Amino acid sequence: MRALWPQFQRMARADQGQSAANAARSSIYLAASPEVQGVTGQYLDRHCQPAAWPAAVLDRHLRRQLWAVAEHLTHTVAPGA
Repeated sequence: MRALWPQFQRMARADQGQSAANAARSSIYLAASPEVQGVTGQYLDRHCQPAAWPAAVLDRHLRRQLWAVAEHLTHTVAPGA
């Protein structure tokens, strides 16, 4: 039963797992497409188009706040802290 449970859950979802497939679409495209081969250091949106970096990446204070929230929610501590 344990091995069948994930399959059952996927079939029982209203969208038959399509939201997971849609979420993976951009990752699969970026991993496999020759159009973006060799592209590095760029932030791409969910449509695989170049986009501005999120503010938390550019702002040191926001990065620290975001990390602190993530630590609190996951009950972990940053490496070297």
